Amino acid sequence: MNYKVIAEPGRHFSSRCFYLLTRILGKRIKSGKPCFHMNDSVYHSFNCTIMDGVSFENSNDQFYSKIENNKSNTAFETRPSTLFGMTCDGMDIITKSLSVPTDAKVGDWFCFNGMGAYTHGCKSNFNGMSTTEKVYKWPAKISE
Repeated sequence: MNYKVIAEPGRHFSSRCFYLLTRILGKRIKSGKPCFHMNDSVYHSFNCTIMDGVSFENSNDQFYSKIENNKSNTAFETRPSTLFGMTCDGMDIITKSLSVPTDAKVGDWFCFNGMGAYTHGCKSNFNGMSTTEKVYKWPAKISE
């Protein structure tokens, strides 16, 4: 087999190497479905949904555990929910259907996996919303 391969392996190696922590800014019920407004956006870290075809639709593998009172809990109920970004743009929809813990509330944090590659580099200050100003390196190994 005499194959010649031409590829850009960078995206392959780095597409799922980071976690993103984002906070719930608001919560409402629309047509009986929970809707969350996050402190991030498709014009910021979630631009991968527009530019790279990443989808969180109907994903039930984003939430592995909840941390309450410094204890991890892996047994909890989820409900399909919509996540909106922080801008006022009607297209700023992170996902229309993601299984989210039923008791999620304003101020809670969500941790998304698979947020690598060009997640940070393509950010903008669209609609006057500032991008993340700091990137923190976690000093310990994160396990799933």
